[in-house]
Amino acid sequence: MLMRLPRFVFLLAPVIFLLSGCGDEAPEQPAGLIPREEFVVIMADIQLVEALAKQKMIRNDDPEVKLAEYYGAIYDKYGIADSAFHKTYDWYHRHPDELLEIYDEVLSRLSRVEEELKQGGRKED
Repeated sequence: MLMRLPRFVFLLAPVIFLLSGCGDEAPEQPAGLIPREEFVVIMADIQLVEALAKQKMIRNDDPEVKLAEYYGAIYDKYGIADSAFHKTYDWYHRHPDELLEIYDEVLSRLSRVEEELKQGGRKED
């Protein structure tokens, strides 16, 4: 998985590029959204699951069903309802500058995780 993560990062680059051209002033968030910091962590987990699915590392007769199960497990892990996730994602989707910042933070987080995993595999003398 670690060897394939950089390739996945390149898949996000066009999305980030397209989103960077859109935008407006920093809007006020409505009540009921998942807090930004938690949303970044959740999105990082979702990106990992989607990367596994794209690399065909998740096996099942129906990959969409398996992905839905993984999404459900992520929602359970963070104690959120899927409706709260979708409400938050939809709000960020309507505010592309904010979504771009979220994806920047997600990529930074995934890069840190990758580096930590690499460091954990090395023996200290």
